[in-house]
Amino acid sequence: MKDLYEGITYRNIKFRFSLNMRAETIDIEKAELLAKLVKIGLNKVYLGIDAGNEYDLKLYCKKATIMDNTKGIFFLNKY
Repeated sequence: MKDLYEGITYRNIKFRFSLNMRAETIDIEKAELLAKLVKIGLNKVYLGIDAGNEYDLKLYCKKATIMDNTKGIFFLNKY
């Protein structure tokens, strides 16, 4: 995402775009970078939340936990 931000700003490209992300990959650093991307055209982030309960997450061998899903939503709303 950092390379994407730098490439767009360096080239002064103007366009709207969206990103797909998994909930367990979002942290403060990525949320702050997403906030920068919004300033240069990011208009949607699709957040992959595989299930709303631990049983299903474990059943389908997902890496994310309920806490990861909650944290991802929190970071996106905050930033």
